[in-house]
Amino acid sequence: HERQKLVLDTTANHPLCPGWSSKTLDRLVSVPSEGHAWQMDHIIEVAAGGGGCGLENVQTLCVPCHSLKTRQYIQTSARMKRSERAALERSIQQTLQSMRSTMDSETQTCTSQDLLSDDGELIVDVPGVG
Repeated sequence: HERQKLVLDTTANHPLCPGWSSKTLDRLVSVPSEGHAWQMDHIIEVAAGGGGCGLENVQTLCVPCHSLKTRQYIQTSARMKRSERAALERSIQQTLQSMRSTMDSETQTCTSQDLLSDDGELIVDVPGVG
């Protein structure tokens, strides 16, 4: 068991690895199980379009590195989605402001209360829904 532990510890704890806990190493040595030491990773994440790629898009990572890479991707992806949503909301607000100005000055038939709820949400009537 000591040799197995040394091999796992040496190969897994490379400079970029977040590391293995001693409890995890002990479990890997005493009860080895498929997928607990190494995992296949998509270099370009499946969610980013990497699922249909061939073997050139896969690599083997130790479990801590794979977990870290996945966490970082999820966090980055969430930040990007929030940023994109905020930009879209700003664009919609600018468009609505422009529409209100045009409609108020030309027809006097549409006011800001007609387009936005009290909390600033866009009000849209969808035929057949409601």
